[in-house]
Amino acid sequence: MKPTHKECRWCHEWFELPRDARPRRRFCSVSCWAKYRSSQPKWRKEQSARARAHADPEVMAERSREMWRNPETRAHLSEKVRERTNSKEHLAHMAEHNERLWSDEEFRRRHSKRMSERASKQWQDPTFREKKSAQVREQSKQRWTDPEYKERVSRAIRIAKAGTLSKRRQKEIARERMSTPQAQARSREIMKNQWADPEFRARRSKLSSELARRRWQEDPEYRKRQIATLRKNARANSMRMRQLNKQRWADPEYRAKMKAASNSPERKAAAAAENKRRWADPKYKARVAKRISMARKRRHDQHQSR
Repeated sequence: MKPTHKECRWCHEWFELPRDARPRRRFCSVSCWAKYRSSQPKWRKEQSARARAHADPEVMAERSREMWRNPETRAHLSEKVRERTNSKEHLAHMAEHNERLWSDEEFRRRHSKRMSERASKQWQDPTFREKKSAQVREQSKQRWTDPEYKERVSRAIRIAKAGTLSKRRQKEIARERMSTPQAQARSREIMKNQWADPEFRARRSKLSSELARRRWQEDPEYRKRQIATLRKNARANSMRMRQLNKQRWADPEYRAKMKAASNSPERKAAAAAENKRRWADPKYKARVAKRISMARKRRHDQHQSR
């Protein structure tokens, strides 16, 4: 007996067979048949080969560009692609597919090489490099405006840098990167461009001063090492600065510029304000008075010994 109903092989819905339908019919509609056929890898491969053999690449590319210039078409296709790619079935299929691909050592090696070559070629383009750098800077600024993100990343960085192995590894990486003349030249050029910016120079100078002051006040070992280094190199530094000052003051242009700067009303006013601020500090006043007294006593003793 001829069956009257069948289950669709694609959507699994039961449908009624028309009177003139073939008994071997497996799909409820042409749409289900087309979807099932398109899901077969063998058919897709053969169809792609036929399309490539009979289609002009330039014509197909221009047709695609023309289609994407239409906002309505672009919005419709984008919505359909998002719906499909965010579906659970597609995500599960892609996860399985990627796991199968990346389990192949040869694929991993080939893919890594291809992506490395592509990235290297892209970053050689100044326009692409500037565009991506601007995007990364903007994304980084947006992330660091989030207090939670800032605290989490700062804490992770502090923990990572606190370890001895991490510090040693960072030093090794830095030495390895800067071992080539090209890297050294590139680093000098970057630093020169950065320090040419007055805002960057002021910000870095202020940060360095605050960091040095805090370490000097809070770390006794650091203070002891710095004092020992200064004492060890005091004579050499003094001779070097003396020679440098002699060379500078031998230049008439430099000498005239320094005299004009030191005699300017702004410089005198700033020096007077700084002296008033210092002498308003009792500790500074006592320290200077003590040194003056010691110098006077030393000169008196020398006079008596004569």
